[in-house]
Amino acid sequence: MAKIGMVLEGGGARGAYHVGVYQAYLEHGYRFDGFVGTSIGAINAATFASHEFESALKLWENISLCQLFDADVAEVLEWETAKAEGVLNDRIKSVLSRVVAEKGIDTGKIRAFISTYIDEEAIRKAGLDVGLVTYSRTDKKPHELFVADIPEGMLIDYLMASSNLPGFKAQMIGDKKFIDGFVHNNLPVNMLTSKGYDEIIAVRTNSFGKIRDYDKTANVTVVSPYTDLADTLAFSNENSRADIQVGYFDGLKAIRGLQGRYYYLRDVNLRGMLENLMFLKHDMLTELKQFSAGKIVGNRILFEQVMPRLGKYYKLGKEFTYEEVLIAMLEHVAYRKGIERFKIYDFDQFVELIKKTKTRSSLGGQLSSFDQFFMSSKVETEKFIERFLLTLIEG
Repeated sequence: MAKIGMVLEGGGARGAYHVGVYQAYLEHGYRFDGFVGTSIGAINAATFASHEFESALKLWENISLCQLFDADVAEVLEWETAKAEGVLNDRIKSVLSRVVAEKGIDTGKIRAFISTYIDEEAIRKAGLDVGLVTYSRTDKKPHELFVADIPEGMLIDYLMASSNLPGFKAQMIGDKKFIDGFVHNNLPVNMLTSKGYDEIIAVRTNSFGKIRDYDKTANVTVVSPYTDLADTLAFSNENSRADIQVGYFDGLKAIRGLQGRYYYLRDVNLRGMLENLMFLKHDMLTELKQFSAGKIVGNRILFEQVMPRLGKYYKLGKEFTYEEVLIAMLEHVAYRKGIERFKIYDFDQFVELIKKTKTRSSLGGQLSSFDQFFMSSKVETEKFIERFLLTLIEG
C-alpha cells in the first residue's frame, strides 16, 4: 500500500492554514502514514497524529494571545489595539524591560496550552512517522527527529524546542539550549523522502525561514496560499477561522485540479477567449494605440506591450502563458465586482457572473501599480481592464 505523508511549514499563527488543508484531504478519503513539520508545523503534526482533525480544529478555535502569553505581553502583541488607546510606546518600554530582565518571553502558557491537545502516548501507539526540526544553539547543529528518536515523556520538550522563536526564553533539554527549527529547515520534505514515501503533501505558509532542497523526483504536491495569511504572532479566533477557510479551499484546489489563484474554477475552457484575443475587434485595437511606445501598430501593441505588462502586473513570472493572463484578468474583474471567493465555480458560471454583476465603485487602491504601467487615472484603468475582458468574453 502506498505511503502518504504531510509536511507542515512553520509560521506561527499561520498554522491554522494547515488545518484547513488537512480537512480537505480527510474529506477526500486520504489517510496519512506520517506527519512532519517545523515550529507550529511540528505542533500541528503531533496534533494530527494524536487526535486527527477534531482536536486540531478545537486547538485553533480556542487559540488566542492571552491563551499563549502573559497578559502584558499579549497586550503589546495586540499592537493595533494598544496604539489606538495611546499606550503603545509606554507599554512596549515597560514590557520589554521586564522581558530583557527575565531573559526572554516566558513560554509556560504555550507549553500548557499545547499539552492539552497533544497525547504523546497515543502518538507512539499509532506508529506513525511523526517528526520535527529544531536547532541546538549549544552544539550549533540541527536536529531532524522522529518520535522514535525522542526519549519517552519528552515529546512536548522537543516540540517547544522546535517552536522556540527569537525573543522567547531559551528552551533547555538537558544542558543544551534549543531554538526554532526554521533556522535550519522550515519545510522538512526530506524527512519523508528519506523514508521512501510514495506521495507527500507539502503545506506552505510562505513564512520566513530556510527551506532545504529535497529530491525533486519524489511525488510532492505543494499546497500554498496565494493571499497573505495572518502575521506570525497574530493569534486570534478570527484569524484562525479565516486561514482555515483559505487552507480548506486551497486543499480542494490541489485535490480536484481546480484552476485560479484567488478563485476556485473547474472545467476551465478558454478557447473562445483566446480566439477573440487573436482576432481582436478593431475598436479595441484602436484603444490600445494609446499604450503604444514608438511606431508599433495593430496586434503587435497587444502582444508586445499590453500582454507583457499584464503578465508583469499579475506577477505570473517570465514564462507566463496567455491562458494565465486571461484567468488572472477574470479573477481581477470578479474581485472588483465583489463576487464571492469561497465557492467552487464551473467556468461558464463564473464568466456569466462576471458579465451580469455590477462593478463596485471603489477598490481602495487595488490598481496603483497597474496605473504606472498604463499611465492613466485609476478609474480609467479599471474601466479599460473591464472593457478589454468583456470584449474577450463576448467577441
